[in-house]
Amino acid sequence: MDWITIGSATDIGCVKEENQDYHTWHPREDDPPGRSGALLILADGMGGHADGAEASRLATATLLDLYLSHESDPVINTLQRGFIEANRIIFEKSADMLTAKGMGTTLVAAHIMGGKMQFAHVGDSRGYLINKTGITQFTEDHSYVASLVKAGVIAAEEAEDHPESHVLTRAIGLQESVMVDVSKQPLALKKGDYVLLCCDGLWGVVPDEEILARVRQIGEPDEISAKLVKQAVDNGGPDNITVLIARINKTGWISGLF
Repeated sequence: MDWITIGSATDIGCVKEENQDYHTWHPREDDPPGRSGALLILADGMGGHADGAEASRLATATLLDLYLSHESDPVINTLQRGFIEANRIIFEKSADMLTAKGMGTTLVAAHIMGGKMQFAHVGDSRGYLINKTGITQFTEDHSYVASLVKAGVIAAEEAEDHPESHVLTRAIGLQESVMVDVSKQPLALKKGDYVLLCCDGLWGVVPDEEILARVRQIGEPDEISAKLVKQAVDNGGPDNITVLIARINKTGWISGLF
């Protein structure tokens, strides 16, 4: 696709025994025709043994399958239903299998089409819009510490070193139902903008300013992703690290349902 360039990188990090992140996008080079535009999906699994990896894989696959099988529906409605369906499947699997108790995952997805983006997310994996004006997080972390910052109990600077910084208030599969955050209006994109999805394995150890600097310095999505993952590893890599990034090469070429 000449209108967008997508790249990604992932690493187990320096501490964990397996990589429980999962990510994908559509369309890839060999994908059959489907919806117009591009869909980016990233999940950060949680749970013992292989349960976290299975939760992130299931969530990603469920969302993508529903997105592709409901081509005539507005994208944002499909994304929301996909998140809810992923939550149902993972919650039921966790309830049926004693060894899978507590399995769950974050999930963030961004759909890009015709110079506009819509998104949905649950958990603390993040979405960033990066352009000439800087870096903006367009998702809101569903975490205990983020709720403290929002309520004014602690400052944003204190959140970085808070002992409960990774306690989630919302995730896919942990409860029977889930509230999904979705974009209320499409976000406008321009040529040269970047949409970056990542898990806390990146943003927890690489500050936003350094992410912005890497994007501006390098330019190519695959190389940006690899450099950011390496930087997270060099900074200690306490968790799995995944980066998925899209560069907008041109806009206004297509219209569709929003």
